[in-house]
Amino acid sequence: MPSDLVLITGVTGHVGFRVLVDALKLGYNVRAAVRDSSKEEAILNAKSVKDLNPGRRLSFVVVPDLTTDRAYDEADPGIKRAIITGSVASIAPTMDILGGNDKLIIDENTNAEALSPPFANFFVAYASAKITAYKTTQDFIARDNPAFDVVTIIPSFILGKNELVTDPERITVGSNGHLFTQILGQHTFPLVGHTVHVDDVARVHVSALDPKIPGNACYIVSSGGLDGIVWADALKIVAENYPKAVAAGTLPNNGSRATLPFKLAIQARRWKSRGGFWY
Repeated sequence: MPSDLVLITGVTGHVGFRVLVDALKLGYNVRAAVRDSSKEEAILNAKSVKDLNPGRRLSFVVVPDLTTDRAYDEADPGIKRAIITGSVASIAPTMDILGGNDKLIIDENTNAEALSPPFANFFVAYASAKITAYKTTQDFIARDNPAFDVVTIIPSFILGKNELVTDPERITVGSNGHLFTQILGQHTFPLVGHTVHVDDVARVHVSALDPKIPGNACYIVSSGGLDGIVWADALKIVAENYPKAVAAGTLPNNGSRATLPFKLAIQARRWKSRGGFWY
Protein backbone atom coordinates (compact mmCIF):
# COMPACT_ATOMS: atom_id res chain seq x y z
CA MET A 1 0.00 0.00 0.00
CA PRO A 2 1.15 3.62 -0.44
CA SER A 3 3.83 4.74 2.05
CA ASP A 4 5.41 1.26 1.89
CA LEU A 5 9.04 1.14 0.82
CA VAL A 6 9.63 -0.21 -2.69
CA LEU A 7 13.07 -1.19 -3.97
CA ILE A 8 13.34 -0.70 -7.75
CA THR A 9 16.23 -1.91 -9.89
CA GLY A 10 16.96 -0.77 -13.43
CA VAL A 11 15.76 2.77 -12.68
CA THR A 12 17.82 4.30 -15.48
CA GLY A 13 16.13 2.02 -18.01
CA HIS A 14 13.04 2.60 -20.10
CA VAL A 15 10.62 0.63 -17.89
CA GLY A 16 12.38 1.04 -14.55
CA PHE A 17 12.28 4.83 -14.68
CA ARG A 18 8.55 4.92 -15.47
CA VAL A 19 7.88 2.45 -12.64
CA LEU A 20 9.80 4.74 -10.29
CA VAL A 21 7.74 7.77 -11.37
CA ASP A 22 4.43 5.91 -11.05
CA ALA A 23 5.33 4.54 -7.63
CA LEU A 24 6.16 8.04 -6.40
CA LYS A 25 2.91 9.40 -7.86
CA LEU A 26 0.93 6.83 -5.88
CA GLY A 27 2.66 7.75 -2.63
CA TYR A 28 5.17 4.94 -2.25
CA ASN A 29 8.59 5.52 -0.74
CA VAL A 30 11.13 4.44 -3.34
CA ARG A 31 14.66 3.14 -2.88
CA ALA A 32 16.35 3.16 -6.28
CA ALA A 33 19.25 0.78 -6.88
CA VAL A 34 21.97 2.14 -9.18
CA ARG A 35 25.35 0.76 -10.19
CA ASP A 36 27.18 3.97 -9.33
CA SER A 37 26.21 7.25 -7.70
CA SER A 38 26.66 9.22 -10.94
CA LYS A 39 23.36 7.71 -12.14
CA GLU A 40 21.43 9.49 -9.39
CA GLU A 41 21.73 12.89 -11.05
CA ALA A 42 19.92 11.80 -14.22
CA ILE A 43 16.99 10.56 -12.14
CA LEU A 44 16.77 13.60 -9.89
CA ASN A 45 17.02 16.04 -12.82
CA ALA A 46 14.32 14.34 -14.92
CA LYS A 47 11.27 16.57 -15.25
CA SER A 48 8.84 13.85 -14.15
CA VAL A 49 10.72 13.44 -10.88
CA LYS A 50 11.34 17.13 -10.27
CA ASP A 51 7.64 17.87 -10.76
CA LEU A 52 6.82 15.39 -7.99
CA ASN A 53 9.37 16.90 -5.59
CA PRO A 54 9.69 13.56 -3.75
CA GLY A 55 12.21 14.75 -1.16
CA ARG A 56 12.99 12.01 1.35
CA ARG A 57 10.51 9.64 -0.30
CA LEU A 58 13.18 8.90 -2.94
CA SER A 59 16.51 7.46 -1.83
CA PHE A 60 19.33 5.65 -3.61
CA VAL A 61 21.52 2.67 -2.88
CA VAL A 62 24.62 1.78 -4.90
CA VAL A 63 24.89 -1.86 -5.99
CA PRO A 64 28.03 -1.94 -8.15
CA ASP A 65 27.87 -5.62 -9.12
CA LEU A 66 24.48 -7.29 -9.03
CA THR A 67 26.00 -10.68 -9.94
CA THR A 68 27.76 -11.10 -6.59
CA ASP A 69 26.19 -13.15 -3.80
CA ARG A 70 23.97 -11.12 -1.47
CA ALA A 71 24.47 -8.04 -3.67
CA TYR A 72 21.23 -6.47 -2.48
CA ASP A 73 21.60 -7.11 1.26
CA GLU A 74 22.16 -3.42 2.00
CA ALA A 75 19.30 -2.38 -0.27
CA ASP A 76 16.76 -4.96 0.92
CA PRO A 77 13.84 -3.31 2.73
CA GLY A 78 12.38 -6.67 3.77
CA ILE A 79 10.67 -8.50 0.94
CA LYS A 80 6.90 -8.93 0.86
CA ARG A 81 6.54 -9.33 -2.90
CA ALA A 82 8.98 -9.46 -5.81
CA ILE A 83 7.83 -8.17 -9.19
CA ILE A 84 9.96 -9.25 -12.13
CA THR A 85 9.93 -7.82 -15.64
CA GLY A 86 10.00 -10.63 -18.15
CA SER A 87 9.19 -10.62 -21.84
CA VAL A 88 6.89 -12.44 -24.23
CA ALA A 89 10.16 -14.05 -25.32
CA SER A 90 10.20 -15.70 -21.87
CA ILE A 91 7.34 -18.01 -22.81
CA ALA A 92 7.24 -18.04 -26.62
CA PRO A 93 8.80 -20.90 -28.66
CA THR A 94 11.48 -18.90 -30.44
CA MET A 95 12.07 -21.04 -33.50
CA ASP A 96 8.34 -21.48 -34.16
CA ILE A 97 7.99 -17.70 -34.23
CA LEU A 98 11.01 -17.10 -36.45
CA GLY A 99 9.83 -19.90 -38.71
CA GLY A 100 6.58 -18.06 -39.37
CA ASN A 101 4.23 -20.51 -37.65
CA ASP A 102 0.97 -18.60 -38.16
CA LYS A 103 -0.98 -21.20 -36.16
CA LEU A 104 0.94 -20.45 -32.99
CA ILE A 105 -1.07 -18.92 -30.14
CA ILE A 106 0.76 -17.88 -26.96
CA ASP A 107 -0.86 -17.35 -23.57
CA GLU A 108 0.24 -17.25 -19.92
CA ASN A 109 0.40 -21.05 -19.74
CA THR A 110 2.75 -21.46 -22.70
CA ASN A 111 6.21 -22.84 -21.98
CA ALA A 112 9.27 -22.56 -24.19
CA GLU A 113 12.59 -24.37 -24.19
CA ALA A 114 15.82 -22.39 -24.04
CA LEU A 115 18.12 -22.78 -27.03
CA SER A 116 21.80 -23.65 -26.94
CA PRO A 117 24.56 -21.61 -28.60
CA PRO A 118 25.70 -20.80 -31.19
CA PHE A 119 22.74 -18.49 -31.75
CA ALA A 120 21.57 -17.48 -35.22
CA ASN A 121 21.22 -13.81 -34.26
CA PHE A 122 21.01 -11.56 -31.22
CA PHE A 123 17.22 -12.01 -30.91
CA VAL A 124 17.60 -15.79 -30.51
CA ALA A 125 20.27 -15.20 -27.85
CA TYR A 126 18.01 -12.65 -26.12
CA ALA A 127 15.03 -15.01 -26.18
CA SER A 128 17.09 -17.89 -24.82
CA ALA A 129 18.28 -15.71 -21.94
CA LYS A 130 14.72 -14.62 -21.14
CA ILE A 131 13.44 -18.22 -21.21
CA THR A 132 16.26 -19.33 -18.90
CA ALA A 133 15.61 -16.47 -16.46
CA TYR A 134 11.89 -17.23 -16.34
CA LYS A 135 12.43 -20.95 -15.79
CA THR A 136 15.02 -20.23 -13.09
CA THR A 137 12.49 -18.07 -11.26
CA GLN A 138 9.82 -20.76 -11.45
CA ASP A 139 12.29 -23.40 -10.24
CA PHE A 140 13.29 -21.15 -7.32
CA ILE A 141 9.66 -20.73 -6.23
CA ALA A 142 8.98 -24.47 -6.44
CA ARG A 143 12.23 -25.47 -4.70
CA ASP A 144 12.61 -22.85 -1.96
CA ASN A 145 8.99 -21.88 -1.29
CA PRO A 146 10.03 -18.33 -0.30
CA ALA A 147 8.12 -16.39 2.35
CA PHE A 148 7.35 -13.72 -0.26
CA ASP A 149 5.48 -14.25 -3.50
CA VAL A 150 6.61 -13.44 -7.02
CA VAL A 151 4.73 -11.74 -9.83
CA THR A 152 6.21 -11.87 -13.33
CA ILE A 153 5.03 -9.23 -15.78
CA ILE A 154 5.27 -10.43 -19.40
CA PRO A 155 5.12 -7.42 -21.74
CA SER A 156 5.37 -7.52 -25.50
CA PHE A 157 7.70 -5.03 -27.24
CA ILE A 158 7.63 -1.85 -25.15
CA LEU A 159 7.28 1.45 -26.99
CA GLY A 160 6.93 5.01 -25.79
CA LYS A 161 8.86 8.06 -24.68
CA ASN A 162 12.09 7.42 -22.81
CA GLU A 163 12.59 10.59 -20.81
CA LEU A 164 16.18 9.71 -19.93
CA VAL A 165 17.27 9.50 -23.58
CA THR A 166 18.24 13.07 -24.46
CA ASP A 167 20.85 12.32 -27.15
CA PRO A 168 19.34 11.83 -30.66
CA GLU A 169 22.08 9.29 -31.37
CA ARG A 170 20.50 7.02 -28.75
CA ILE A 171 16.97 7.14 -30.13
CA THR A 172 17.21 3.50 -31.23
CA VAL A 173 18.17 2.28 -27.74
CA GLY A 174 15.86 -0.45 -26.42
CA SER A 175 12.71 -1.70 -28.08
CA ASN A 176 11.91 1.78 -29.42
CA GLY A 177 14.67 0.94 -31.86
CA HIS A 178 12.47 -1.70 -33.48
CA LEU A 179 10.22 1.15 -34.56
CA PHE A 180 12.77 3.84 -35.36
CA THR A 181 15.29 1.83 -37.38
CA GLN A 182 12.97 1.56 -40.38
CA ILE A 183 12.02 5.24 -40.06
CA LEU A 184 15.74 6.05 -40.16
CA GLY A 185 16.17 4.04 -43.35
CA GLN A 186 17.51 0.74 -42.04
CA HIS A 187 16.41 -2.68 -43.29
CA THR A 188 16.19 -4.99 -40.30
CA PHE A 189 15.15 -8.53 -39.44
CA PRO A 190 11.46 -9.50 -39.06
CA LEU A 191 9.74 -9.37 -35.67
CA VAL A 192 6.36 -10.23 -34.24
CA GLY A 193 4.04 -7.24 -34.15
CA HIS A 194 2.93 -7.18 -30.54
CA THR A 195 3.60 -3.98 -28.63
CA VAL A 196 2.55 -2.15 -25.48
CA HIS A 197 3.07 1.41 -24.25
CA VAL A 198 5.67 1.90 -21.52
CA ASP A 199 3.19 3.83 -19.35
CA ASP A 200 0.83 0.84 -19.32
CA VAL A 201 3.67 -1.51 -18.41
CA ALA A 202 4.72 0.75 -15.53
CA ARG A 203 1.15 1.01 -14.30
CA VAL A 204 0.79 -2.76 -14.21
CA HIS A 205 4.05 -3.14 -12.26
CA VAL A 206 2.98 -0.69 -9.57
CA SER A 207 -0.57 -2.07 -9.39
CA ALA A 208 0.90 -5.55 -8.91
CA LEU A 209 2.19 -4.40 -5.52
CA ASP A 210 -1.39 -4.71 -4.31
CA PRO A 211 -1.64 -7.97 -2.31
CA LYS A 212 -5.10 -8.51 -3.80
CA ILE A 213 -3.37 -9.38 -7.08
CA PRO A 214 -2.62 -13.14 -6.96
CA GLY A 215 1.09 -13.83 -6.54
CA ASN A 216 3.35 -16.58 -7.91
CA ALA A 217 1.81 -15.97 -11.32
CA CYS A 218 2.68 -14.32 -14.62
CA TYR A 219 0.60 -11.73 -16.44
CA ILE A 220 0.87 -10.84 -20.12
CA VAL A 221 0.64 -7.12 -20.88
CA SER A 222 0.10 -6.20 -24.51
CA SER A 223 -2.13 -4.22 -26.86
CA GLY A 224 -3.32 -4.58 -30.42
CA GLY A 225 -5.46 -7.67 -29.95
CA LEU A 226 -4.65 -11.22 -30.98
CA ASP A 227 -2.62 -10.29 -34.08
CA GLY A 228 -0.89 -7.10 -32.93
CA ILE A 229 0.41 -4.40 -35.27
CA VAL A 230 2.16 -4.25 -38.65
CA TRP A 231 5.58 -2.62 -38.27
CA ALA A 232 5.49 -1.09 -41.76
CA ASP A 233 2.45 1.00 -40.78
CA ALA A 234 4.88 3.27 -38.92
CA LEU A 235 6.21 4.49 -42.28
CA LYS A 236 2.71 5.55 -43.35
CA ILE A 237 2.10 7.36 -40.07
CA VAL A 238 5.39 9.26 -40.32
CA ALA A 239 4.76 10.18 -43.98
CA GLU A 240 1.32 11.56 -43.13
CA ASN A 241 2.32 13.48 -40.01
CA TYR A 242 5.86 14.63 -40.79
CA PRO A 243 5.95 15.20 -44.57
CA LYS A 244 8.47 18.08 -44.36
CA ALA A 245 10.94 16.02 -42.32
CA VAL A 246 10.60 13.15 -44.80
CA ALA A 247 11.03 15.46 -47.80
CA ALA A 248 14.11 17.05 -46.22
CA GLY A 249 15.63 13.65 -45.50
CA THR A 250 15.69 14.26 -41.74
CA LEU A 251 13.52 11.16 -41.49
CA PRO A 252 14.46 8.97 -44.48
CA ASN A 253 11.40 6.80 -43.79
CA ASN A 254 12.45 4.22 -46.37
CA GLY A 255 13.63 1.29 -44.27
CA SER A 256 11.81 -1.97 -43.68
CA ARG A 257 10.85 -4.45 -41.01
CA ALA A 258 8.59 -7.39 -41.84
CA THR A 259 5.99 -8.55 -39.32
CA LEU A 260 6.04 -12.22 -38.34
CA PRO A 261 2.69 -14.00 -37.93
CA PHE A 262 2.09 -14.67 -34.25
CA LYS A 263 -1.00 -14.62 -32.04
CA LEU A 264 -0.85 -13.47 -28.44
CA ALA A 265 -3.90 -14.46 -26.41
CA ILE A 266 -4.60 -12.27 -23.41
CA GLN A 267 -7.42 -13.14 -21.08
CA ALA A 268 -8.89 -9.80 -20.00
CA ARG A 269 -9.04 -9.64 -16.22
CA ARG A 270 -10.11 -6.93 -13.84
CA TRP A 271 -7.52 -5.99 -11.25
CA LYS A 272 -9.46 -5.02 -8.12
CA SER A 273 -6.80 -2.58 -6.99
CA ARG A 274 -6.45 1.18 -6.75
CA GLY A 275 -7.91 2.43 -10.02
CA GLY A 276 -8.46 -1.15 -11.23
CA PHE A 277 -8.19 -1.48 -15.01
CA TRP A 278 -8.33 -3.97 -17.84
CA TYR A 279 -5.01 -5.25 -19.12
